[in-house]
Amino acid sequence: MLAGMASRQQFPAGMKDWIQTHRRETMDLAALVAALFCSWRLTSDLTLSAAICALVVAALVPLLQIRGAPSPGKELVAAVPRIVASMAATAATLHYFLDRPLDGLWYGALWPGFAFLLRLNRARIASRLRSQSWITSGRNQELLRWALLVTAALWLMRGFDRRSLHGGADALWYSMHLTDTVGQVRAGVFPVFVGQSIYQFNGAFCPVRIAPAFDYLAVLLDTLTLRSLGTFALQNALLVIVGVAAILVAYVCLRALTPQRPWLAAGLAALYLSCPGVIGVSYNTDLYMTWTALPLLPIVWYATVRSFLDKGSLFSMASLGSALGLCWWAHSPTALWSTLFAAAAQIVRLLTQRSIGIRMAPLVAGAAAFGAMACYPIVSTLLYPPEPRHHINLVQDATPNNIVYFLHQVYPDCFLPVSSNGRQPGDFQLGYALWALLVICILSQRTKFRPAAAVLCGWSVILAVLLIPIPGAMTIWSFVPGFVRDVTGNWAPSRLYLLLGTSAVFSVATCVAYGIFASEFARRALAAIVAAGCIWSFSEAAKFGNGSSMSIQPPGSDVDLVRPENVQLSRYSYSLEPDFPAHPDTFTHGVTDPDLENRILSSDMSTEVLTNLHKASEWAHLEGTYPMRWDWVRPGAHAETSRPITIAPGKSYLFRFNFGSLPEAHGVLKIYGPHLNRIYGLPDYGGTRAFGAGGQHSNEAPIWTTTGSPEDLNITFSPIPEPPLGDQAPIFAQVQVLSYDKNALPIRVTSWTPYRASVRSPAAGWLETPRIYQTGYRATVGGEPAEVRKSPESLVAVRIPAGGSQVDLLYAAPAGLAASFWVSLLSAAAAAVLGCRRMILHLLGLRYPAKASGPSIVA
Repeated sequence: MLAGMASRQQFPAGMKDWIQTHRRETMDLAALVAALFCSWRLTSDLTLSAAICALVVAALVPLLQIRGAPSPGKELVAAVPRIVASMAATAATLHYFLDRPLDGLWYGALWPGFAFLLRLNRARIASRLRSQSWITSGRNQELLRWALLVTAALWLMRGFDRRSLHGGADALWYSMHLTDTVGQVRAGVFPVFVGQSIYQFNGAFCPVRIAPAFDYLAVLLDTLTLRSLGTFALQNALLVIVGVAAILVAYVCLRALTPQRPWLAAGLAALYLSCPGVIGVSYNTDLYMTWTALPLLPIVWYATVRSFLDKGSLFSMASLGSALGLCWWAHSPTALWSTLFAAAAQIVRLLTQRSIGIRMAPLVAGAAAFGAMACYPIVSTLLYPPEPRHHINLVQDATPNNIVYFLHQVYPDCFLPVSSNGRQPGDFQLGYALWALLVICILSQRTKFRPAAAVLCGWSVILAVLLIPIPGAMTIWSFVPGFVRDVTGNWAPSRLYLLLGTSAVFSVATCVAYGIFASEFARRALAAIVAAGCIWSFSEAAKFGNGSSMSIQPPGSDVDLVRPENVQLSRYSYSLEPDFPAHPDTFTHGVTDPDLENRILSSDMSTEVLTNLHKASEWAHLEGTYPMRWDWVRPGAHAETSRPITIAPGKSYLFRFNFGSLPEAHGVLKIYGPHLNRIYGLPDYGGTRAFGAGGQHSNEAPIWTTTGSPEDLNITFSPIPEPPLGDQAPIFAQVQVLSYDKNALPIRVTSWTPYRASVRSPAAGWLETPRIYQTGYRATVGGEPAEVRKSPESLVAVRIPAGGSQVDLLYAAPAGLAASFWVSLLSAAAAAVLGCRRMILHLLGLRYPAKASGPSIVA
């Protein structure tokens, strides 16, 4: 028995000796695992089997013994045989067995670095750091955290570090609206209520009146940069700045909730921006309006939690109302869900705190702040529709069946790692790190129930249930009110994962504020989880930035895409105008010349007197005819012109396509050159009288160049689906190139901002402009007020006399609409100044409390 006890007493010493003996081996293999992980994250060419091979070979090859005192140099020399053997075996596996490139061998360079870091004497380093007063200074540490967060945000947003277009059709649509708004402001038009340039010549008012934050932030940035940035550089810079602001605002709010855990607050702020469902808003599907709400959501959640802790103080309620109101400037679906969350949270707060009574003054202040901030987008939408008695038509009918169908399309991808380029639908997800933290917070409510934490955890559960296609998901979505579903849209993940990510981060901070993770073990465990989560989330978020390298535009594209001959109004400029009752028959999703969209109608608007397009075609001079022949030699059947068509600068052309006996042409027609790029879908790419093939479609496409030099154009047609070999006639179409004098047109538009035209009409009638009709347009003819009506095509028509006249048309906002804008703008400016002042004081003055007695919130 005594021998056994002695044996048990000697076991720990023997174990300690064993650990000390194999310490170098263990740390070296741990460094190898870290290097393999990083190499796998940086390149997809290192497979799991190759990584296992590297680890097994390394374990079989021992480290060389070190004589004398160990040093980094000696350790590196001792590890050389192991590194060489491991890399050689991995290279052979990748090349001969897996037929993969050798990019994964980067782990060999990272391995010694990780081994060096693991062998550092951390106690000695910490002791030396503590002796440095500049490091222990609270202000310097705060500056360090801010610098690290800014660096992290810039790294996450590095894909937007370019002067060319980033993204696809949605990004281009945003940039055209941005160009129109900024151009109007530069021309002296402010506020901007409708489109008034060639970039939005149809008078579109979405998003500049529905969600105006994006456009007006661009105007502010354009002013601050002295108008030195181009369209796409301005747009990309704005998105980066919003990302940096989001991570800093999140940190300030989280820091206020957890004053004793500043590094935890910084880690949670980093998790907020790096969450795939958050960072994907800018990268995946180009949701730029949603992106502008990113810095506001942390304030909404912070003010909500604070209202529980300070019993609904004036500051909490005013902050909550202001942040919610500004969310309506940014993005109505995000604002609607945030408002529902905040309202439900306040109801719970009032019920749980009913014993102390209801403080009406803070509630009134919060409601007033909300009304002042949100009045413009809400008043513009509800009280000032384009026409009297015509209220908003929903953009889409988001039924429970449609929503759940799309949820099934991304399941289980939303629970798998992000795709290699971050552009797949399943990449809208919460991420493993925030899922783990959220589960911990929810479980913590079983033992330490706190109202604010319970509200956030409950809201997170509701969002999670709505986003996961569990059995009964359709029934659950049917309980969501129809107007909420329709505003959200069929693709709910792009709206709700952003809110879920915010809720998850603030759930952790709220639990910490309530002291739920107060024990030393819980503190350390939480810190470790957040640190590991940041490493994983940043490695996942890196894929979004890496995917941007696949869509780099060629040099000069930033100029070519905004040339008038390439401006594509896109279907969104019509279909996303929910208030417009109808679209004109001539609207196109492709590029058109807005000058040719003007026409004159008879006095009763029943007949067409003349149009610029028809007169241009009638008076045009034939420059040449070019047949488009089928090419069956190269892969992919297509028709093309036999030689390029040269167009001269300063001249206007019509390309007339005679499709012959071909009744319909299904496919894609491309007209392109060094600086011109047109794409049209055939037979239909817009209205029934827009450019197309067959039916009432016009077969003439306006072409011109602003490059200042001749340009050679090619024309190709790719059929969809591809026809069998020999089924088509040798000639697909004859292209006649016609030139005309734009200055000779009967309706000569001399300005688009505002609209001004010189008109020569053979009889009294109506000038129909390309502007879509809405109440508020005013016109003068020859300096005298003129009647304005809606034409049968739902366009703005101005009564004109026979003969020559000058027509001026502008949009005069109703007094109530203009007043709501100024109230909102001035309120938002005041809130922004106060908010920035508060952040600067926190940064420079360290106004965070040094001690926290229970839940502590910064006043």
